[in-house]
Amino acid sequence: MKVEPAYAQLKDQFLIERNYVKSFDGFKTCILSKVLALSLVKSFNQLELSRQINHIKQPIF
Repeated sequence: MKVEPAYAQLKDQFLIERNYVKSFDGFKTCILSKVLALSLVKSFNQLELSRQINHIKQPIF
């Protein structure tokens, strides 16, 4: 996975730059959950829907 498209998707769809956490543990949790969500969407696209891995804004149905 290339860094630039992944960061762009995290920035646009998962709003990774916007967080209102108050502690470092909250920051780690926020970032980790957004990266995990992106990974799950990409793997679901590839394994279940047989789409290209980076097309995450298409509807499922």
